Amino acid sequence: MQQQHGTRNKVLRYQEKRREEKKIHKKRKREWEKKQLEELQDLYCTRQAIKLYSKFKETKKEFKPRVNICKAKGGSIICDQNEVLTQWNEHFDDLLNKNNNWEHIAAEGENTQFIQGPTA
Repeated sequence: MQQQHGTRNKVLRYQEKRREEKKIHKKRKREWEKKQLEELQDLYCTRQAIKLYSKFKETKKEFKPRVNICKAKGGSIICDQNEVLTQWNEHFDDLLNKNNNWEHIAAEGENTQFIQGPTA
């Protein structure tokens, strides 16, 4: 009977593949950074200050991942960009386009008492 869990040999192969992958990504990142630096140097040498500073600002930005999924009203996850935009549109329509918010609040709680302000 074969083992269903990771054997020592599988774990070692995985670790080796992972090391190789990391080496490849480090090398590509170094190449990309070198290319960016060369572009900045070219802009500096040609005295294109506006492009130089905009490029420098662009390279200093941190990576910000964008989330392009959301949950539908039924609880299912939506991945299609058009469906996500439609879902957000419906959500904000429901949130912002209610006829009378006070009627909505009163309908939720029948025992709600409104207190009048002081009269002059």
